[in-house]
Amino acid sequence: MREIKFRALYRGKIYPVLHLIVEKDKVSTVIIEMIDDDLVKSDGSPLKTEKVVSGNHAILMQYTGLNDKNGKEIYEGDIIRESDGDGGYIYAKVVYYKDGFMGKEKGFEPEYPISDFQNEAEVIGNIYENPELLEVEQ
Repeated sequence: MREIKFRALYRGKIYPVLHLIVEKDKVSTVIIEMIDDDLVKSDGSPLKTEKVVSGNHAILMQYTGLNDKNGKEIYEGDIIRESDGDGGYIYAKVVYYKDGFMGKEKGFEPEYPISDFQNEAEVIGNIYENPELLEVEQ
């Protein structure tokens, strides 16, 4: 069984989600973990705080349960790159489509489950912070 977890885009930055509060089948509140590299604890580690955010002000991205070839977790909204076998690359965003997480190339419908190539693909960014990565000539 895969681990169920999320991350959230809030004010242009992505944060781990600690808790979700659901009311009437809708996420009403998101509690995110904010890390402040400018403030450190006595042991030198960055200060982590919790922030309560309205569900309307955060964009959630679900963990797929898979890791890329470098061990990085793959989330909905990530941009992945895979070799096309001819010296080039295929770029796709990770989307939830029908019954699973799929790779969606620009201009095409989602056509392949990311589980088919997770050990060959690598996460190179996400659609919120790096949308230009999908504009790369394929």
